[in-house]
Amino acid sequence: MKRLYLGIKLTLEICLLLLLTPAIVAKVPVNAQTTTIHAINPTTGDNQFIFYTNTTNVGDEFTVNITLTDFVDVYTWQIRLLFDPALLNVTGASYPSDHIFAGETTSPVAPNIGTGYVLFGNSLVGDVPGKTGAEARLCQIEFKIKTAPGPFDPPFTCELQFFFGVGGTFIINYDGVKSELTPEHGHYEYINVTPKPWLEVVPNLLVIMNRSEFTIDLYIRELSEDWHLVAVQLKLVYNTTLLQFVNATEGPFMPSFAPYGTFPIIIPEDNNIILGNIVFPNATGQWDLPEFPNGEGILFTLTFKPLYFTPATDTFTIEPLNNLFFVNENDNIIPYEEPVSGTYETNYEVLIHEIDYPPYTFYVETISDKLVSTMIFNQTGSYLHFNVTQYYSWEGFVNVTLPNDLMWLENPETDQWVILVNDVQVIPIVSENDTHTTLHIPLNFTDTGQVYIFSTSVVSEYSIVTLMTIFLVFTLAALVMSKRWRQKPCL
Repeated sequence: MKRLYLGIKLTLEICLLLLLTPAIVAKVPVNAQTTTIHAINPTTGDNQFIFYTNTTNVGDEFTVNITLTDFVDVYTWQIRLLFDPALLNVTGASYPSDHIFAGETTSPVAPNIGTGYVLFGNSLVGDVPGKTGAEARLCQIEFKIKTAPGPFDPPFTCELQFFFGVGGTFIINYDGVKSELTPEHGHYEYINVTPKPWLEVVPNLLVIMNRSEFTIDLYIRELSEDWHLVAVQLKLVYNTTLLQFVNATEGPFMPSFAPYGTFPIIIPEDNNIILGNIVFPNATGQWDLPEFPNGEGILFTLTFKPLYFTPATDTFTIEPLNNLFFVNENDNIIPYEEPVSGTYETNYEVLIHEIDYPPYTFYVETISDKLVSTMIFNQTGSYLHFNVTQYYSWEGFVNVTLPNDLMWLENPETDQWVILVNDVQVIPIVSENDTHTTLHIPLNFTDTGQVYIFSTSVVSEYSIVTLMTIFLVFTLAALVMSKRWRQKPCL
């Protein structure tokens, strides 16, 4: 009768108060057996409840398993779990199907959920022994996430902590003895992982092989609206020996989020360009934008002109200005990923020159570390003429590849190509195949070189009279053949 009375007494106390009164707790002796009570994450199997803003949202729920390990003779249990009510709500507590008293007669109670705590318990009923084992779940508690950290906030954290004071957590055995409990509290953490924006030069690799101006685009990537970006600034460093800055224009990205306009900044310096842009606020100084800049797009388009046609490799290097790239509406510095700079390669300039000599058109190729002008072909003088202009080096070269049916040597064994650079004869290196001849011409001059290439034979000249004669011959031949065909008797 004593055991039955104790079970009924404890059950009634849990049902009515969900805790033992201070007087009763004080009188309950403590068992020397040490048992651990855990707040366990059923997904990871440990006591860590770590969530990230890119995979978990406000309003999402998670489960905490309240578990005992190394327990002996558990007849009645109660838990009081504390948490930060600013971060979490408890939406429910329940007994899982495999809870410690499964299959036994118990007196279940409703959870007592308050601000920052949940109180829950259960007890066996009747003259039955308490439960002993290595591991068992007492209950499950459901939490809901109330708020998320912003991109500038540190992680939101709190402990899911067992309270052991008056009206707190305990287990009691069949004889009414309170067992000693070692807690393993749960740790909740919600981490903002808003992606960090970054800058990129597009194209990442640029091969420059002629004197034409070219453009690069400066992109912003992976910008989340959560950052509330309103300004961007940077330096673009480049090699002024190889390239000349021509101009820069504002890209479409920032203006697309700026109902009050933008203020682009473009300041060329010795070896870099300072670039920036600001989204204007409204007339009262507030950024009441329908949408803050987000996504990706072009911030600036920059135009450059190559200066030097010698094989070289360098970079468009993106650097922060005053140690920052991006700023939000509250003047907070937005963190960033490392920028992706662009690589450019200069090489010898390759040009294709069109020689129009009716009824023929020929194509001459030049490869040079100098600027090569338009070519002039003189059939009467049997020469080809063009100019070359140097930038930084007097010495250099030009390779000229000629079609063999435009200019050639009548007798290759005795004839020679004659090359004049500023009226000084130079000796070329000659290579040829069945269709073309290439002349490697060394250069050494101070400003502009006038190059003349002479051959012993060039394409033949057809005068207007000659062409008309040929036309008349073919016309008469066609008439004669046509007349004979009409006079041929039918069989």
